[in-house]
Amino acid sequence: MHILAYDGPVCPNFASSARPELTDPLVGFPHSDPTDSPNIVQPPASEAEPWSPSFTFPEGAPAAILWDMDGTLIDTEPYWMGSEAELVQSFGGRWTDDDGLAMVGKPLVDGALIMQDRGVDMTIPEIVEWIVERVGSHLAREVPWQPGAYETLQVLRDLGIPMALVTASYDSLAATFIDTAPAGTFDAVVTGEQVANGKPHPEPYLMAAERLGVEITDCIAFEDSLPGVASALASGATTIGVRSAVPIAPRPGLSRIRNLTQLSDDVFTAVRSGQTVDFLGEEH
Repeated sequence: MHILAYDGPVCPNFASSARPELTDPLVGFPHSDPTDSPNIVQPPASEAEPWSPSFTFPEGAPAAILWDMDGTLIDTEPYWMGSEAELVQSFGGRWTDDDGLAMVGKPLVDGALIMQDRGVDMTIPEIVEWIVERVGSHLAREVPWQPGAYETLQVLRDLGIPMALVTASYDSLAATFIDTAPAGTFDAVVTGEQVANGKPHPEPYLMAAERLGVEITDCIAFEDSLPGVASALASGATTIGVRSAVPIAPRPGLSRIRNLTQLSDDVFTAVRSGQTVDFLGEEH
């Protein structure tokens, strides 16, 4: 994974800024003002013909679909890794690609503790806020959709499938992302700020199912990280791992796909019937 280069000033000092009051009808979630939406939004684009998903759920739709955000729907891991490296290096420390990959999917507080060990002379809340604001500045310029993600959300929304966003990211980042997603996509949102126990604990996914009013065992969850996969499986949700920044090893009950363009009625039918699908084979 390439760490984003930073050519701005070194920032050894931290200045906090007040979080604006945000409200929205989404269950349990503060939402951003639409006027603050990114001015550059990039739904999936490729040189090949655009992917046009068509799902009919011949064997019945799930009660809900639960989505991780970073890495699964949008390719923001380089934003996180670059921001982490920038902060650690500003205090004279060293932060490698492997360090950044080890943080994928983990609660932000865990990463902040490690950054303190690498020499960052800030409190845990200060580190978390600094990283969140830096990643937010990247998202404000560009939301990098993963292949097939935008189209998949559109089709599932139009079919009336209830969906929730279940992310370790914080409210402000989730709000920025939601503003760029198809309108009305998410019926509930669970962020890292709203749970006592983050991924890999099952609480985030259990909370999402509770807010949607559905049984977690009748939900399908999409995840790209090891902590996220562990969280979803432990909750009882049917879990599909999406290969992104980090390898996802095969394990009982886990389906794996390379990206969301591999979704089809056959895949949904298989996982809904208790089977697993694996499009990664020997590749982890």
